[in-house]
Amino acid sequence: LARGAGSRGLAGIPVSRALESHHKGTKAHRAMVRLVRPLIDIQRDMLEQHLHARGIDWVEDESNKDVNYRRNLVRREVVPILVKLNANAVANARRAAQMLAEEGEFLDCLAAAAADSVSTSSPARARIDILKFRNYNDILKRRILKLVLPELDSRAVEGVLEFCNRDTGGRLNLTRGVRAHRRRGIIEFERTKEILNDA
Repeated sequence: LARGAGSRGLAGIPVSRALESHHKGTKAHRAMVRLVRPLIDIQRDMLEQHLHARGIDWVEDESNKDVNYRRNLVRREVVPILVKLNANAVANARRAAQMLAEEGEFLDCLAAAAADSVSTSSPARARIDILKFRNYNDILKRRILKLVLPELDSRAVEGVLEFCNRDTGGRLNLTRGVRAHRRRGIIEFERTKEILNDA
């Protein structure tokens, strides 16, 4: 929240998510793998009790004590204050994050269906039909853009939204080597060779 995260960031780290994996230095061996964090929703004191009951020592990473890391500062100084305000603060935050995650999944499904109807895409370029795109509210527009062009940051997404609302054509340079060109009701996004070579 302090960093300015949107709903996706506030939803926190998911219990499970798909990742693209490939061997370092080669593009030939790519595979989709699922990363699972089975203990992410279990509170630390419960884990400590579980280990203690079985005679297993708790091992603490020394870096967890260093409050120069923001996560440690939050865990050691901010969370205790929130718990003083409300003993259920941690559980409430976890529940809110879960709700945001579920709502995000629902909106992503809507955005995926919308993206299919307003855009076409290839590795080198993507096109969006502006008239169709304008039929959606800004929440879905942002998600459509992130699905079509995942390399765009939030600032670039807002730039595209503003670009779509203009009544004239033109060009727009976006983040990470993506350029936009608008004409005849279509915005065409072109990825530079640098982006394609890194993909």
